[in-house]
Amino acid sequence: MIPVLDARRMRAADAAAIRAGVPSLTLMENAARSLAAELVSAHPSASRIVVACGPGNNGGDGLAAARLLAARGLSVTVFTLRDPDAYRGDAAENARRARESGIELVALETPRGRRGFSRAMRDSDAVVDALFGTGLTRALTGAAAKAVGAINSAKRPVVAADLPSGLSADAGDR
Repeated sequence: MIPVLDARRMRAADAAAIRAGVPSLTLMENAARSLAAELVSAHPSASRIVVACGPGNNGGDGLAAARLLAARGLSVTVFTLRDPDAYRGDAAENARRARESGIELVALETPRGRRGFSRAMRDSDAVVDALFGTGLTRALTGAAAKAVGAINSAKRPVVAADLPSGLSADAGDR
């Protein structure tokens, strides 16, 4: 059993840090740095990484982690749940930074994205799950459910931003 997280406390901690003057982009960069460090530490032989990014700030964490992993010399493939041009705020900034570092962002909603995701998952050594985090309050459906299913079916090591996508941060179940 995965321990239940107190999502309200996590969100409150983020809000308090921002009120105290820590830029939200800095919080996102710190989360990304931790994701990248955890992946490299836990799976030192992993060289081909798939990063699955959701439409919000969790996706922004993943985009920044992808950039940091690529900067370490790892082969990184990034898939976004929706059109990468639809990101807003800090996530949009990290999409821009990822692209500037040479990373292509491929939307899972396209036929190319769906085919590429399956192939990339098969060829990967590890996965960063940055689809959804503590803000998710509903069951996954559609493309999101398929993406999580593909990640689970691939049987690759996964490092998740916040918690595995689809898991309830408040109840510890799906």
